[in-house]
Amino acid sequence: MQLPLFGVLVIGLILLAVQGHRLPRRSRLMARAGLAIMLAEGAVSVLWTAFIPELLSQTGYGSDSLRVYSLATAIVGFFMSLLFAVGIGLVIGALLTARQLDRSEL
Repeated sequence: MQLPLFGVLVIGLILLAVQGHRLPRRSRLMARAGLAIMLAEGAVSVLWTAFIPELLSQTGYGSDSLRVYSLATAIVGFFMSLLFAVGIGLVIGALLTARQLDRSEL
């Protein structure tokens, strides 16, 4: 995860904590869940990138271990992309449910 994106997600959670009372409860919960999922995805991605190669280097660089690492990285990357998409979907859902129009406003 890139540092600017991490900062935006943290600031988003802070803003929701401070100004979230302006939103309906459902929207607020969806936005928090979306931002938290995206932060968790970023943290897992950083940990995977930082520690798995180190672990691999300690076990040796056999062709089998590199093949397993490549496959595991592809699978983890796919699931991290899904998590991020779910997070964005929740934030979009929070925006769409933030204000339900009354029939009198139409």
